[in-house]
Amino acid sequence: MSNSIIRFFSLMKLTWYTLKRFKLRKTLRFFTYYKERNHKIKNLKNIQPIVQLNGYQLSTIPNDIGISRELQIFKTHEPLTTKLTSKILEKGMTCLDIGANIGYYAFLESKAIGENGKVIAIEPSPINFKLLKKNLELNNFSNVEVYNFAGGDKKGKVEFVLSPLSNLSYVATSRTKIPEGAQIIEVQMIKMDDFVEEKKLSKVDFVRMDVEGYEINIFEGMWGTIKKFKPIIQMEFHIPPIEQKEQLKFFTTLRDLGYEIKHYIPRAIDRPIVGEGSDVKNYSIDEFIEMIKKKMLTYTFIVFLEHSK
Repeated sequence: MSNSIIRFFSLMKLTWYTLKRFKLRKTLRFFTYYKERNHKIKNLKNIQPIVQLNGYQLSTIPNDIGISRELQIFKTHEPLTTKLTSKILEKGMTCLDIGANIGYYAFLESKAIGENGKVIAIEPSPINFKLLKKNLELNNFSNVEVYNFAGGDKKGKVEFVLSPLSNLSYVATSRTKIPEGAQIIEVQMIKMDDFVEEKKLSKVDFVRMDVEGYEINIFEGMWGTIKKFKPIIQMEFHIPPIEQKEQLKFFTTLRDLGYEIKHYIPRAIDRPIVGEGSDVKNYSIDEFIEMIKKKMLTYTFIVFLEHSK
C-alpha cells in the first residue's frame, strides 16, 4: 500500500474519530493541523534532517512518515505529554525508556535529570536503534545508555514487525494483524526484571513506555521492578488488541500496588495545534477502572501513574 493511500485512510479514520469523540471545535483544530502539515510537506526539500528541539539535536529518518516527519515540520511530538514529562522529572532520577525510537523522550529525560541522573533507552527496531545511537553521539550525552532489544515477558528470539512508520513497529503476537507488505524480522527479547537485576540498578524513578500494544506483556516481565522501586509510570496504552478483561486486570493490579492516575491524555489530540491544556484529564484510578468497564476510554491514550507513598 502506498504512503499516499496510508495517509488518506489515516486522515479519514482520525477525522471521524475526532468528530465523534471531541466534537466540532476540536475537529476544526485537527483540520488546521493537517492543513499546516500538508503545506509544510511540500517544502520538505528545504528542511534539514537534523532537527533542533528541547535543547538537543535529533537526526531524523528522511522519508519516514511517522515521528521524523512530525519533528521535521513542527519541532515537537506529543506536546502535551512532552510538557508534563518535563515537569515531572527531577535531577538525579534514573529513567527506563522502553520503546525509545530515535531518542525524542530519552534525550528530553537526559536534559531534565542532569548529569547525576541516568537514562536507559531500549529500542528493538534496528532501523530506529541506528538513529538512536547516532543521536546519542550527536549530542554527546554522558548519562544515557542505549540497548537494542525488546522488553517482554520472556527471554529469547521473537518476531518483530517493521512498519513504514518508524513509530508503529511492534512485537508480533497471535492477536496482532500483520500489515500487507510489512517486513518481519527476529529480535532479542529480555524480561525487564532480569535486565534491571543484571544492571544492578539501585533505583528506578521513572518508566516511560510506548510499545504499540505490547504494554501488558512488558509489565508481566517487570512487576518485580515496579513493586521494588515504585517508579512514576508514563505510558501510551493501546486498547486494541488488548481485551477488556486484560485492561481491567492490569489497572486493578496497579491500583492494588498503590498507584493512582495522575494524568490522562487521548493520543488522537496530543498533536501540535490540536491539543490544549484542558485536554489533560485527572481521574482517580477507581474512576478509571469504571471507565474501562463502560468502554469510555479512547482507543489509544497516554497515562501518567504515580505511587501514593
